[in-house]
Amino acid sequence: MKASIYLLFSVILIIISCAGRPQKEKAEILYFGGTILTMEDTLPQAEAVVLKKW
Repeated sequence: MKASIYLLFSVILIIISCAGRPQKEKAEILYFGGTILTMEDTLPQAEAVVLKKW
């Protein structure tokens, strides 16, 4: 009896935690595989850059 109550409680928690997640944003363009100059003083180079529309 205890095991079934724990199982039911766990399933309810999983359903509730997954329901409120926001959708992930999709990128338009991904640049990688070379030196990328960022023009930022704190981080002058990057390994990859993702661009998206506003």
